[in-house]
Amino acid sequence: MASRFKQSFDAAEQAVMQRMVKGINRVIMIDDSAMEPQSFNAISLKKEQALVRYFEQCDETAALQFIEQLFAPFKSAAVIDVSQLMKLHFQLIMLMFKIMNHLGVNPVETLGDEFKLYSQVNSYSNIDSVISWFALKMGVCFELIRSKQENGHTNLFEKAKEYIQRNFNKEITLEGLADHVHLSPPYLSKLFKEEVGENFFAYLLNYRMNIARGLLKEGIYKAHQVAEMVGFQNEKYFFKVFKREIGLTPSAYKNL
Repeated sequence: MASRFKQSFDAAEQAVMQRMVKGINRVIMIDDSAMEPQSFNAISLKKEQALVRYFEQCDETAALQFIEQLFAPFKSAAVIDVSQLMKLHFQLIMLMFKIMNHLGVNPVETLGDEFKLYSQVNSYSNIDSVISWFALKMGVCFELIRSKQENGHTNLFEKAKEYIQRNFNKEITLEGLADHVHLSPPYLSKLFKEEVGENFFAYLLNYRMNIARGLLKEGIYKAHQVAEMVGFQNEKYFFKVFKREIGLTPSAYKNL
């Protein structure tokens, strides 16, 4: 009885995982043959060396074709062995980390924690979504490699600064900005420290304070209006921060 229950549970679990991978609108029937493991090749040494070469040459097109080819057997399969698919996810993430280390780019700072990445890609509903996810992550890697090769981190940092300049009057978080430039928050924070000698929060605050000073000196805006114009939702907090940073209250500064 327990053995039959275990088989039924395994079959149900397999069906759910198949549904996750092949798409939520497909009905998967599990039979004895479907439970047999399928033989999909893992990433061979030759394939690994090929991907390393694509990264070294910054050949993003070839790398994306490489990804498509890896997942082609799963796209064409009538029934997917999900354990093999998840194994491929794991191997590919580890290979990307290995290559980034090889090229002198910290993969954890760039992409984030390996386990979180693995959990994230396993949550996608179909193979096309998985391919798109890997394409996006590889795109981030290639952008960083090109940036490192050409002029360090300048391009990505300038992109981050431009975002702040366009959106300083709105709520900006490190996580949101990192997502915009496709970097992990810790790595973006490190970039700010390296480029301007202060962290993201200090840079954003100084930028807002400089804008606020200019608006106050125009003499046509009240302090509470300026607070809202530079992204502060709490007027009292703006007054407190302004006095701490500038040494005067907004009203006193305006009347100088």
